[in-house]
Amino acid sequence: MPCGPRIAIIGAGAGGLSFAIALKRKYGYQNFTRSLNGTIKKIFEKTDAVGGTWHENTYPVKIYIYQWKVTIKLILNKPDWTSSHPFQPEIQDYWDGLSKKYSLTPHIKFGTVVIKAVWDSNASCYHITFEDVETWTQSITSAEILVSALGVLEIPRSPDIPGLYDFEGTIFHSARWVDMKLDGKCVAVIGNGASATQFLPIIAKTPNIRITQFCRTPNWLFPPRHQTTNSEGEHLPFDVIILATGFRTDKYPLHIEGKSGQTIQDYYDSKGGPTAYMGTTVPGFPNLYMLGGPNTVTGHTSVIFTEEVQINYSLALIKPILDGRLSVVDAKHEATDRYNEVVQKKLSGSVFVGCNSWYRLSGTGKINTMFPGSAAHFWWWLRRPVWTDYEVTVARSDLKPLKGSIPVTTVLPTTPASASLRPLYNRAARAFLLRNIPLTQSLLESAFAQIDSPDVVPDPLAEQRRKWDILRITLETTVYSSPPPQETLPQSLKDLQLQSPHSLLTNLHERSLTLFAPKRDRSTAQSIYLPTQVLITLIYSSLRLDTPDFGRIIIEDWLSKRDVLPSGHEAEDSGAYEKVLELYCLQILPKLEQWDYAQEFLEYEGELPASSRENLIQSLRSLQAEAMSSCQSNNTSSLPPPQVDWSPRSSSPAPSTSSSSSSLSTTSTHTVVPATRSSLQPLSALTPLAPANASTTSLSSDSTATPQQTSRHPVLRSRTAADSKSTPFSSGPSALSRSPPQPAAVRSANLSIYAIVKASLAPYISTTNVSTIFLLFVVFPLVSLALRARHRRRQALNGSISTGNSAELVRQRLQTAGAGALSQAWNEMLRIVYDTVRMAGSGLV
Repeated sequence: MPCGPRIAIIGAGAGGLSFAIALKRKYGYQNFTRSLNGTIKKIFEKTDAVGGTWHENTYPVKIYIYQWKVTIKLILNKPDWTSSHPFQPEIQDYWDGLSKKYSLTPHIKFGTVVIKAVWDSNASCYHITFEDVETWTQSITSAEILVSALGVLEIPRSPDIPGLYDFEGTIFHSARWVDMKLDGKCVAVIGNGASATQFLPIIAKTPNIRITQFCRTPNWLFPPRHQTTNSEGEHLPFDVIILATGFRTDKYPLHIEGKSGQTIQDYYDSKGGPTAYMGTTVPGFPNLYMLGGPNTVTGHTSVIFTEEVQINYSLALIKPILDGRLSVVDAKHEATDRYNEVVQKKLSGSVFVGCNSWYRLSGTGKINTMFPGSAAHFWWWLRRPVWTDYEVTVARSDLKPLKGSIPVTTVLPTTPASASLRPLYNRAARAFLLRNIPLTQSLLESAFAQIDSPDVVPDPLAEQRRKWDILRITLETTVYSSPPPQETLPQSLKDLQLQSPHSLLTNLHERSLTLFAPKRDRSTAQSIYLPTQVLITLIYSSLRLDTPDFGRIIIEDWLSKRDVLPSGHEAEDSGAYEKVLELYCLQILPKLEQWDYAQEFLEYEGELPASSRENLIQSLRSLQAEAMSSCQSNNTSSLPPPQVDWSPRSSSPAPSTSSSSSSLSTTSTHTVVPATRSSLQPLSALTPLAPANASTTSLSSDSTATPQQTSRHPVLRSRTAADSKSTPFSSGPSALSRSPPQPAAVRSANLSIYAIVKASLAPYISTTNVSTIFLLFVVFPLVSLALRARHRRRQALNGSISTGNSAELVRQRLQTAGAGALSQAWNEMLRIVYDTVRMAGSGLV
């Protein structure tokens, strides 16, 4: 293999072209036309043009590409689309244009069918037999890597109807469309799936055409159009029969033999239907990558997106072979079985179980086509290979092993800067532990005067850069959350107090990205360069500052870029990924009340060992059950007066006093119990607030959270020997803590009249006094009001009868004065109550 590995691609449709373009753009691969025995084109296409589906399926239909990423790409690559729903010829022209743009057309061997491909274990390559469709001449070539881009829907399915092919008129499958005039024809369409739904509205516009559609069940998407579901032996005359009956997905259309002589179809049959690992690789078939493999169709997303995900996944597996580090990559049988057990288990509760369609083996068997989750889940599962699920053969023994396999320790030379920074760090760490903030800050400034972004990754200052940045983040987070007296702070730390928590964390994160990115990439610093220990420190800082949403952002950004680790970058330690996921799923997401998302994330995660993943899932369920139990108990029982913990948060990334090394460890194990819903309720205005005390523990200790129903946030308590001791940042007379608020009982407050009346009447609102209060304040005033209204009417009536009788007027006045005693008493009582309320509202009572 003097010129590097050879790659053969079967199919020049959307998948094959996309794979070839990705190879050229990402790896600069050009060996599509080369052979040890001469020049042979290595992209095989059975038809006379590129495009695949868009070349062969010429039935009249407008295509709507509904996946946003693909739509953007199509617009960028071809801005002159005539419509958002272009016809087949325009889509075909697009793929033809891409082939020419990336100079792929000269490497494509058109009119060529691959007959078989056989793996040669001794030579670690496939021997490929192909045939010219015009001359039937067969030839053989070889390739170390074989890509099957045949597509999902390759073999049309014909219905099992007796006498169907005795029909004397024209009959064809919609995938093999015959371009003929249908004017005045009587046309029978068998099937009403996706193909029929697309072409029927178009051909129905043909003048004088008569269409009868036969189907098992009515279409759920569009209303029936001349559909016949039960002919009961009726004979109908037709000129044309169009079969819109789908495709066969239970048979692999190509003869490929693996290392045991078994074909792919043999393997499918042994597993009860099409089976693959991640729908892309098949155990026993080394260096074979298939696009649109088993269980990769979502039914709700563009197939182009699915193929792009598979291409990126395949390229990650191919890269070590192109680099000469590996010669063989083969999926393990047990990993494939485990993956498919998960897929079929999730599909067992789906609607596809009740389907009789090409989604299932022979229409009613194993669901071998559909993926059980969303497109995002498919991307997540295939975002990067899990190398422990593959058997690999190393090409040369003197090369660095793959990331994720045997760790490699890089020995870097010692420089004068690193030699001077080591003792300086010990002084800074000691000063921080002794709460000497000015000295710690001064030593940090001296250190970073010698530390800059690396020229290359890694460099001799990598370890010192990481340790000093962790100390700087820890110091600034601690000072911000628990500020000491302002007169002792350097100006740079005083300025931190002017920022919001989110702004502070954003600045810390961006500063770290710039610090660790190579100088050549400083303008586009990315989280891929960020050491995991620094990331974990930033996550703890977001928790301490009660900004879990920021922690979620930086974690998801880091996860999304782990599969593009730059060349030469030091591999992360084996436990770092698991630690980040633990923080993400057991602390960050629970604090955001994203319980369901955390559960779903762990179920679809495919990189952790099964035991570790199960432990996280069980821990998450326990946390959720405890939170729900606390919530329910709070709803059925009275709570003690709520308290607020104003001491420094114990999850602070502070250094451990018991650590024997000078390094600040931030990779300890913590378990968090999220705050209950009741703890998020506003405090009563009349409830005194009492400050609580809590110890700050080091990140280097193993800690667990003790649920505090009266506190908004969980309090971490150390399980180490230092549990009974206060750390330098524990609360107390000399603690660096924010002053707690005054108790509400001694605070001046402008309370409303309603609040005072409610508090005054609270002792009397009971089952024994309700009736009395109702009688005094409701019934009696209503009766008095009715009597007074009656009296006024009687008075007015008497006055109209005897307005001129002075004696009668005097008698009425005397009667009113004599009968007004009760009324006067009632008015006086109301006046007293009103004045009392007003005085209380003015603070006089």
